[in-house]
Amino acid sequence: MSDHRQILLRYLPAKAVDIVYEWIIKYQIFFRITKSRESKLGDYMPPKSGSVIHTITINFDLNPFAFLIIFIHELAHLVVYETYGHKVLAHGKEWKLAFQGLMLSVTNEQNIFPPEIALALVKYMKNPKATLYSDLPLTRALINLNSKKTSEVLVDDLPILSLFKTSKGEVFRIDEKRRKKIKCTCLRNKHIYLFNPSALVQQYVN
Repeated sequence: MSDHRQILLRYLPAKAVDIVYEWIIKYQIFFRITKSRESKLGDYMPPKSGSVIHTITINFDLNPFAFLIIFIHELAHLVVYETYGHKVLAHGKEWKLAFQGLMLSVTNEQNIFPPEIALALVKYMKNPKATLYSDLPLTRALINLNSKKTSEVLVDDLPILSLFKTSKGEVFRIDEKRRKKIKCTCLRNKHIYLFNPSALVQQYVN
């Protein structure tokens, strides 16, 4: 196995390494694994003027299955860019079709995803969202199979009136669970915030 494949093996499910490596070569991708970024899990940047090299970056601390899904998400942006340039919406129907097609080529490979993730992924891919963690069942499946020991939980899994802390250190109280958002109060400034149910937080105890 080449050195590049060995590096990919640290971050991806083993059965996905070859297909991802082939995509990197085929599409001339400068692939960079970055430190954790709170604002995004990965991104795609088209070639600069005079270049043919695309850039995809992915956060290093994702579990292998989330890492693979995010890579395919960003690769779909590349495929759309090569066809349409900047003429279509970032997460419009063109991107969804590209994402679905690329994911199908991976899920056709046997047993890349564990059954729990595979089931949630099938439902998610019917109408994929711009943000992976906006899908609660898929997020829960990914978190449950995270190989890293972590104290993170889904805010939706915490009871009303419990406290939690975000990665920025702010402490919130859960006031109300609505259909799509969770109403919370910041204890520092008493402002009201709406959280996505699949937001990852740490339970806080006084």
